[in-house]
Amino acid sequence: MFIKFLAASVLALAMASPVLAQSGASAEAQPASPSGAPCVLLFGGAYQATNNALINGLTLKMNAAVNDDLSARMKGGGYTIYDFFRESTSADETDKLVVEGISKSKCPEIVQLASTLSNPPDANSPGGFGFSVLVFHLEKQSGGDGQHFRVVGDFQKDYEYLRTEEVLKTLAMDDVAERILGDIEASGTLAKMKAPPASTAP
Repeated sequence: MFIKFLAASVLALAMASPVLAQSGASAEAQPASPSGAPCVLLFGGAYQATNNALINGLTLKMNAAVNDDLSARMKGGGYTIYDFFRESTSADETDKLVVEGISKSKCPEIVQLASTLSNPPDANSPGGFGFSVLVFHLEKQSGGDGQHFRVVGDFQKDYEYLRTEEVLKTLAMDDVAERILGDIEASGTLAKMKAPPASTAP
């Protein structure tokens, strides 16, 4: 059975678009870069712990490496990134951290990076590992008890690899980050979050 270490309830919220309490977050109060581009909250570090400390450590290390490279690539590409890397091993914990990150950053778009594992289908096959990426934002919605926000999913994709010695030795985390950013940009999801190119006119 394939086990996703993304915050499962956050993913369900984003796809189903339910209502969230405001929790201090405001999509209109985000910090801006000198270029005027709004920020993107990059939240990494989510995974589900196993009973093997070595696997847990490797999973978190790979997540951190992809997160760091993705952050650097996005900053270099004109995005204003609010880095929010927090180790998280349960859906409830991850949900609380997402709310905390949104409240602190006031960023209107969130990119969530989580690590995934899959069990082998049989004794002769390797299991899998990878990353799950979710991009979502908040939209205002008025209710009977005041102003709320609903979560809207903008992009979601899984990046899966075989858990073999060769793959673990040769897979470069910067290549994974490059692939993730390429897919996000191809979707057009964060186009409005990117700073315009500097003018070259005299």
